[in-house]
Amino acid sequence: MSFKRSRVFAGRIALAIFIIACSGLAETQRISIFRGVDIPFDFKSGDIVVDQGKYDLDVHFSKVDTNYLYLLKFMRKGKVLYEISGQRIEYQAQTITDLARDPKIPKEPTIRIRKLPGGNLVDFIFESGKTGNMPFEKAFFRVEQIQK
Repeated sequence: MSFKRSRVFAGRIALAIFIIACSGLAETQRISIFRGVDIPFDFKSGDIVVDQGKYDLDVHFSKVDTNYLYLLKFMRKGKVLYEISGQRIEYQAQTITDLARDPKIPKEPTIRIRKLPGGNLVDFIFESGKTGNMPFEKAFFRVEQIQK
């Protein structure tokens, strides 16, 4: 095998390893699941329209370099019906000790719904709490309420 052919072969091997490594980085992991959450209104996010009713809400997280990806999955009977991406919210406390002592941070995972004043925008606000596999994570998922 010539030197040039061996370089090309080594380059292809390196590219294959890089692609395999990067594909694993983008995988999301479940932070928390909330069962039987009552959504009292219809809403839309982009082209997705979600009817009011009870859903299981599944929160997933992924971090690649400094980019955070949060997904809120709306499920029924174990089947994902809708998926909405969210944005990270930074806590004001900067150290783990300060976060652990902060009384505003819940001990267990929570999700709450907050209607923003002056419009039809609604936030689903998720906090992972102080325990679990991903403590001190906070994100919001913004949707538009559909008026009937």
